[in-house]
Order: sequence, then C-alpha cells, then structure tokens
Amino acid sequence: MSFLKKLIILLVFVLNGEMSEAQILKSSYGFFKPGLNVENESDLAGIFAIASTLQILDHADPVVFKRNQIAKDLNFFFASGDRFIENERVSPRSIGGLPRELVKAVTSLPTNTSVCYVQGFTVGSERNRIVLSVHNSEGGDTEDSYRCFTAAVWYFKWGDLENVDLTNWKSTILGLLGGQADGG
Repeated sequence: MSFLKKLIILLVFVLNGEMSEAQILKSSYGFFKPGLNVENESDLAGIFAIASTLQILDHADPVVFKRNQIAKDLNFFFASGDRFIENERVSPRSIGGLPRELVKAVTSLPTNTSVCYVQGFTVGSERNRIVLSVHNSEGGDTEDSYRCFTAAVWYFKWGDLENVDLTNWKSTILGLLGGQADGG
C-alpha cells in the first residue's frame, strides 16, 4: 500500500476517532504552528501536505491557512533549498521573514553540519519558543528534505533527536500523525 493511501486511511481513522479533540504532538512548544520556505515545488507540495495535516490534527480549534505570510505566533519553521547552509552557517535568505533577533542569532551560530540543522530557540520579549530547521538541498535528493523535515517534527515533539528513525522517515511521520511515535 502506498504512503499516500496509508496517510488517507490514518486520517480517516484519526478524524473519526476520539483523537479529534486531542493535541497529537503534545509538545512543550504548544500546538503545531508551522512556517515553510521550501524552494523545490515538489518537495513543498508534499511537506506542506504533511505539515498541514499535523497542524489540523494537533488543534482542537479550526485552523486557518494563510498563503505567503509568516504567522507571528509560529513555533515551527522548516526551510529547504540550495545553499541554505554554507560553511556550516544558516543562510539569512533561508529564514527571511522571521524575527530579526532570531535571524541574527541563528546565522551567527555554527550548524556543525552542511545538510540538516535542527535546533530549538527562545526569542522575543514574550520568550516565544520555536523549532527551526534548515535543509541544504544542494547535491542532495528529495528524500533528504523529507528526512530533515521529519527530524524537525520529531524534535518539536520530543525536544531531542534520540530514537528518531530517519531511514524509515515515512513510518516515523505516520507514527507522529497517529500519535504512536515513541521518543522515550
């Protein structure tokens, strides 16, 4: 059975079940409020679908989607594109539109990677918490983009990357969607 069919079956099960009122990610970051900056149109379509599904299932209230606008209260941001990480630093253009304080902090820190960076931050006078992930798609493939996104969602839920299975990222996402992923 294809990944899309499994996802649809899982969504029907979850939406018809008792979980429709529950916060499936149960994160210390709060309800899942994502922002995306993905250059590859195909990757964007798939990642947007997964992020939207997570957002809908994670909220008890109706979710309103705004195109080409970064919400002020987002707590998850994923970016993927060519040269989004250069010389082990996040490129400012990859996270443009985020609060200046966050952009300055992120771009000044070493990523210790050239492929996928995932980190939690606390910003602003209100001490808002956000998980930020940047994927450098240069020389990689689509699967790497999904793996990095999966790692970021895992980090959002569990606060670390221990026990995340990125080899089987589809199973990990399905587990997160169904509330069955175990990070402990």
